Amino acid sequence: MEKEKKSNRQLRWSVISNLFGSFGSNIFAFGLSLLLLDKTGSVYSFAISSIVGPIVNLLLLPIVGPIIDKFPHQRVIFISQFGTIISLVLYFYALFHFENQLMLISILLIILLKISDSFTSTAQLAAKVNLVLPTDLTKLAAYTQAANSVVGIVSSVLGAVLYSTLSFNAFILFELFTEIATLLITWHLDFNFIIATVSDENNTPQKWSKMFLAGVKYVKQQRYLLGITLLATAVNFFSAILTVGLPILALTVMGSSKIQYGFTESCYGIGMIIGGWWLGTRKRKQTAPLGTMYSNILIIGLFISLIGLLPILQLSRIHRLILLDLALATLSFFIVTMNIPFNVWLQLEIPQTMQGRVFSILNTIGLAITPIGSFIYGLFFGSSMWSKKTASILIFTLSGISIMIVATFIIHLLKLDLKNAQIYSIHDDDKCTKESSLLQKIK
Repeated sequence: MEKEKKSNRQLRWSVISNLFGSFGSNIFAFGLSLLLLDKTGSVYSFAISSIVGPIVNLLLLPIVGPIIDKFPHQRVIFISQFGTIISLVLYFYALFHFENQLMLISILLIILLKISDSFTSTAQLAAKVNLVLPTDLTKLAAYTQAANSVVGIVSSVLGAVLYSTLSFNAFILFELFTEIATLLITWHLDFNFIIATVSDENNTPQKWSKMFLAGVKYVKQQRYLLGITLLATAVNFFSAILTVGLPILALTVMGSSKIQYGFTESCYGIGMIIGGWWLGTRKRKQTAPLGTMYSNILIIGLFISLIGLLPILQLSRIHRLILLDLALATLSFFIVTMNIPFNVWLQLEIPQTMQGRVFSILNTIGLAITPIGSFIYGLFFGSSMWSKKTASILIFTLSGISIMIVATFIIHLLKLDLKNAQIYSIHDDDKCTKESSLLQKIK
């Protein structure tokens, strides 16, 4: 009973910590983009973060995972968050002395913040199994996702209001406050509440390169991990159409006003909030979630295709926009109810000595593939071969169908058992060898 109370307390403070961090970061990032747009006139100010993030994660890939697997997670999070605070203080100072180099110092700040975030987010993901009881892991992930979705909806609106009424220095101070609050909460969490059984690998001196390569080998040997990685890559790539194509579909093709489009985008976040809340109120299933993941991917593909068919429906403009809002809310609901059980399953199944490396590999692939998808979709929508309406109908419909086809192909190619998916221990040589042999035959 006492352990359950402590687990609930740790869950609440972990969600609050994440809420503080996300709220401050989102508002600051939005304010910084507006500042760069005003001062430099560059239309790329809103895209800097999305460009820098994948590059930083790719460069840090060989060292983030090994460091997180080698050192205590709380120490890694504390040091990386402290680095964020120092970076913000230096940026605050630089704004007064190097104002004519605003773009340069802002890019340097974004790089430092992305480095810190890469360590913090991966370490937090790997540390969750130590913070709460296994029965509370789904609740922790679900409520964290719901909180992040609320932040996503509120931060843009609040950021715009604050930017028009306060100086940018207030954004920096607010971000510093939230980071310090997050740091203090992190320091008081018990990261050894649940002690996992680990091997002595962490105590064996190894080069970072060998540790990283061991992590890559581990992912390659695991048929289900490899399959999940390919599935996630496909979904992230094709889902980039929502970033590129949704504004074109809603504003240009369906005649949505900017206020209506703002509500349409918020519906995506509302679906995530509902999905997070729904998962948080349910008991965690003990079975592997690969079957649910596959079903949700098919539903996601179906809804993306249906969104593409909205312009040809013989309905009024307002009715089509309502259907678009409902489709986006439903789509995001299924994305959340797919991602959270899947991540919890990984946290429970992957050996703790490997979690930093595995999660850093998965996160880097996910972050890298989305900008590539956005670039390719940008080329498709920018083509003069067809009208915006025709492009929207064809590209949305074909993208949804492609998600379903590619997911089904991966499942059958790797012969993945949707009901009995399993990730083996790094020391389970016989099973890992069998998995590797099967993959060789498939190739």
